[in-house]
Amino acid sequence: MLSTLGGDTFVHDYWQQCPLVVTGAWRSPPQFLGADELAGLATDPAIASRIVMGDTEAEDWMIIEGPVTETFFSDTPETDWQLTVHGVDRHVPVYAAVREAFRFLPDWRFDAVAISYCVPGGTTGHNEDDADLFFLQVSGDTDWSIHEPVESAAGACGQSARQAWNLRTGPGDLVYLPPYTGYYGVARTEGVTYCIRFRAPTPAELLRTWAQDRAQQLEHHADEIVNSQAPAANPAALPEATRAQLRAALRAYLDPSDRELDEWLARYLTRPDETLDAEPTDSAPTSMAIREALAAGRELVVDPMARLAWLTTADNGVLLYVNGYPQPAPSSAQGVLVGFAQARRFTGADLATADDAGAGAVVELLATGLRWGWLAFHDELVG
Repeated sequence: MLSTLGGDTFVHDYWQQCPLVVTGAWRSPPQFLGADELAGLATDPAIASRIVMGDTEAEDWMIIEGPVTETFFSDTPETDWQLTVHGVDRHVPVYAAVREAFRFLPDWRFDAVAISYCVPGGTTGHNEDDADLFFLQVSGDTDWSIHEPVESAAGACGQSARQAWNLRTGPGDLVYLPPYTGYYGVARTEGVTYCIRFRAPTPAELLRTWAQDRAQQLEHHADEIVNSQAPAANPAALPEATRAQLRAALRAYLDPSDRELDEWLARYLTRPDETLDAEPTDSAPTSMAIREALAAGRELVVDPMARLAWLTTADNGVLLYVNGYPQPAPSSAQGVLVGFAQARRFTGADLATADDAGAGAVVELLATGLRWGWLAFHDELVG
């Protein structure tokens, strides 16, 4: 994806530091959806979409939030509009191939893939984002104006860093923009662009969600925080003894151990998208059937939208989290779990690397994945 640059050099010299343009990054990027199919997604109320339309020369646009009617695109102008469909990877799983190309970055940072279809003059206007953005030109040509934050003149940007870039991209070219980089892209021709978005939670998001989860845990605790055996001398007073008890209670609730925070972070960072509610199936294969299928050469693959992460524990063990839930396994299965999370697929050869106890636990994990739908046999998906 990064041509001869390499992931290590990119992360060290460009990631969250300065923009980068890679010509011919992906010679033949996959285009699974045409303009008509993309327009069809924009009519679906379950899929977020947006149309920007107007007069690009005058920089006068209006925004139309989806969904739109099926007849909307029958009367669109020949120039100066763009359709963007967000989270396409969540609804068209084949776009996982696009995400895979960026796995030199941590899985937990991945947000979504958006696809834009443009006619000449199509644009989303002047923008900046709090995320790391990769724009992959799939077809057509785009003229870009990129305005770097002043503080980005560091790393590989060095003395050659420019406050403003003006460039043109064609099929297979990639533009990387760090957070808060201003950009303005205008299509020269009809074309399609992918936007692959990565972001980390903000401190406010972390604190808000952790506090909500912590409060939910304490809902069933009916312990009285403040104990007083004496009548109030002054009902309007907030005595020091009362304040001290309340302060102590808050500090106790707000001071989790490292292990508690690590486990909460793993749950939080692997929670699936709220729109992807899953229900368990009653028709999942048994553990014996799974072993037999793997022995026969069948392969299991992780659903593209499943979120996996593993962490080391205090006793140097490994704990795998899938879609917000820990998956316990004995120490003998740790290597298998780490390899599974990395490859996002599983074969009989992988199972053979675990001892009997570890293999049993791994098969139970696979059964759980099949039951909840975040795991499937590859031949059933392509068949």
